[in-house]
Amino acid sequence: MSADARWEQVRDLFDRVCDLPPPQQRARLEADGVAPDLVDEVLALCNADTVGARVLGPVLGMLDTLAPELPPGSRLGPWRIVSTLAEGGMGRVYLADRDDGQYRQRVAIKLLRTTTGADAEQYFLRERQILADLQHPGIARLVDGGVSEDGTPYLVMEYIDGQRIDVWCESHRLDLPARLRLFADVCRTVQFAHAHLVLHCDLKPSNILVRDGVPVLLDFGIARLIGDVPEAHGAGYMTPRYASPEQRAGQPMSTASDIYSLGLILDELLAPSPATPEPTAAVHATRPTSARAARDGVRWAGRLRGDLDAIVRHATAREPAQRYASAGLIAEDIERWFGHFPLRARAKAGGMLYRGSRLLRRRWPVAAFGVLMLLMAGVFTWRLVEQRDRALAAERIALEQTAAAEQVIGFLTGIFEEADPEAGANPDITARELLDRGRAQLGDALAQQPQLRRRMLLVLGDIYDNIGLPALALDLFHEAGALGVGSGDAVQAAALQDRIAQSLLWNNRGAEAETAARAALAYVQANRLPARVEGNAWNSLGMILQDIGRQDEARAALEHALVLRRSAPDATPVEISSTLHNLGMVAREQDRLSDAEALLQQSLASKDASVGETHPRTLNTLTQLARVQREQGKLVDAETNLRRVLDLRKQVHGFDSPRVAASENDLGSVVHDLGRFAEAAQHYQRAIEIDEKHLGRDSAELAAPLNNLASAWDDSGDYARAVPLFERSLALRIANAAGADSPAVARAHANFARVLSRLGRHDEALAQWRLGNAMWARVHTAPNSAHLIVALNGGNIALARGDVAEAKRLLAQARTLDATLKEVFPLVRANVDRLDGRIAQAEGRNADAAAAFDRFIAVMQETFPADHPFLAEARLERLDVDARTPTPAQLDALAGPLERELVATHPARVRLGELRRSAG
Repeated sequence: MSADARWEQVRDLFDRVCDLPPPQQRARLEADGVAPDLVDEVLALCNADTVGARVLGPVLGMLDTLAPELPPGSRLGPWRIVSTLAEGGMGRVYLADRDDGQYRQRVAIKLLRTTTGADAEQYFLRERQILADLQHPGIARLVDGGVSEDGTPYLVMEYIDGQRIDVWCESHRLDLPARLRLFADVCRTVQFAHAHLVLHCDLKPSNILVRDGVPVLLDFGIARLIGDVPEAHGAGYMTPRYASPEQRAGQPMSTASDIYSLGLILDELLAPSPATPEPTAAVHATRPTSARAARDGVRWAGRLRGDLDAIVRHATAREPAQRYASAGLIAEDIERWFGHFPLRARAKAGGMLYRGSRLLRRRWPVAAFGVLMLLMAGVFTWRLVEQRDRALAAERIALEQTAAAEQVIGFLTGIFEEADPEAGANPDITARELLDRGRAQLGDALAQQPQLRRRMLLVLGDIYDNIGLPALALDLFHEAGALGVGSGDAVQAAALQDRIAQSLLWNNRGAEAETAARAALAYVQANRLPARVEGNAWNSLGMILQDIGRQDEARAALEHALVLRRSAPDATPVEISSTLHNLGMVAREQDRLSDAEALLQQSLASKDASVGETHPRTLNTLTQLARVQREQGKLVDAETNLRRVLDLRKQVHGFDSPRVAASENDLGSVVHDLGRFAEAAQHYQRAIEIDEKHLGRDSAELAAPLNNLASAWDDSGDYARAVPLFERSLALRIANAAGADSPAVARAHANFARVLSRLGRHDEALAQWRLGNAMWARVHTAPNSAHLIVALNGGNIALARGDVAEAKRLLAQARTLDATLKEVFPLVRANVDRLDGRIAQAEGRNADAAAAFDRFIAVMQETFPADHPFLAEARLERLDVDARTPTPAQLDALAGPLERELVATHPARVRLGELRRSAG
């Protein structure tokens, strides 16, 4: 029996008896017929484990002398305690913030137990220097250190906000290759520490946290300088489950002790137990890794047999000299496993057959080709004359069929791609007509070739989606689905389900889209499809959840999609950047505008580099970035970017395309915010004309530009012109929401209420506002800027009705929301002060009103042009609460923006005329 096999047998026997009382251990082994020499070896190992457990006695004894826990708010030097993170043999670990006003930083503080004596204090001083010398991205760095007021030493460490490595692997559903690559990074980090003559001595999953996919090692508090103290033994602070035999026995340690612990950690990562074992367990499982994985139903158990079992076995050999010579060699063996090279762990056991099998795995195409050539030669020589004519005839028929199919594909694809902006074309109406003709002819041309026809339907559906005709795209995707897919082609089936879910979303059928996306995800998971395919499914689900207003769920789904797509070797840069784009959309809806801008900038840079600035995906991200900039008050930047998008869309899609209509609408919104109402109305009107032509008067896409055009007339004072547009927009949104609560419907109710109030139809306005407010509360439970807008609308409506008490209640609600939200469009935030001023004016508190109007004007001046009509309106309101009569010069300064953008019947222009007559 080899030494390794004997050690495996000893460890297995040890598992059987280690939990029995010592007197029963020998009896059990002898009753099982174990050889006497093996009995002695197993009992010696049991005795070492008992000694190792006794080593913890002093540590556990210190629990009785633990200093009182520091409450939140306590200080250690410049650090303020936030909470307790953990507690162990060495002391407690606290979460803390820097609190001396110099800069902000969050850290973890390890406080030494005061009863451990001068030796422990010197130990910690040495540990502090060790950590100061270890500068590596995979090791939690030392930030500070000191002594508390009662003389207790403490270390201030970088706070790692991550998950322990085994939990990270399970929660992110990492496959076998991803787990091995993550563990190899851990080995390289340990190798770095060993190279600097530092042992860890307590490696375990809880001391390895994963942050953003990168493992970081914690707690070098039990480290020993290699060779620094020759008599240093394994006694002290350790976790017996992951301790090496020499460490449990109190014998001298070396790098081999850390390597043993790494082997046990790798064993757990490769064969995760269905239930996480308790950290106080006496010993690690001793069965081969593959055997435990097979027992527990781990899906890659078969891949562990052989090489990976050998890596674990070599790292956890009983004798230190039999283990890997360094942690770096473990990482090297893992890389060799990926490349199908012979492992160091099998250098002795692996013979010519093993080395030959590795060579064949690396060079399998050459080997397969050689075998194929031999077979072909055999077939060719066997009955050569009889088979020659039949083989040539079959080959000729196959070539003819392939050529015919490729001709059909090339012809139809060429037609379709003439109108596909994703292929870099510049379509016009002729290309659209050609596209429609190809769609009409598709059924007849390929009626006898269903799979080829299915492929063409998908191509055509994608093109219709890309040019902004989602209803036609959805019909084609359903038609393709009815044709089925090739036998066993689950990836194609998943891709089609994903297309249908997204197309349902583009057709404003959010509830159906969610159902389809969840069904697609379940299909992917049931068939255990690759990470890229699962990432696509999670991305689609997150995008749909974001659109229907469930932002927290959307964010979780998209973050999971990003992890999967980044881990998939075949994922494209566009797929990763699309998920970043969608996360930016979620951040925007959650009023995390700075986060949204950063995510969209990342996505834009990636798309620009991979597919170019004219690609529809790039233009879509640039559009969303401009929308976020608009909401941040960066109106000039937003206008510049949206004009760029509009110009490029006209080049890519033609002047008369639904995509161009969407860009006209977006540009109109920014121009509207800048106070150029008439110009904004022209952009909105152009968007409506294009959408009505291509999508029909009942299309859901018309709701947004109709609402925006109504708002432009509303802001300019042409209320009668705005009302039918608001009514039509609201009706479209209700029809397309299919009876479900919808953020778009809630906004439409609130906007309609505003104009009804300005027309004096107060009861109707109140009814509309209540509908929108109730719906918004159901759609969005977390506070956001829309809640603030609804509260302000309600306050102005109540004030117009003469209900000052209700207006004040809603103002208080708005102020609470304003204090809660971090980033809000400046005009929305300023309108809180404007409502405050109007209420004060209604109550005759002119001084308070003047102060509130001044605050509104100050905010407006920071973001908006000096000639903005809203600024002129506010200055006019400010003059009304001033004790002095305005001068003609003051009134003339207001006349320009008011008369340029507001109709003559607007209340501000009417009031301006009254003041001019009074002043004149």
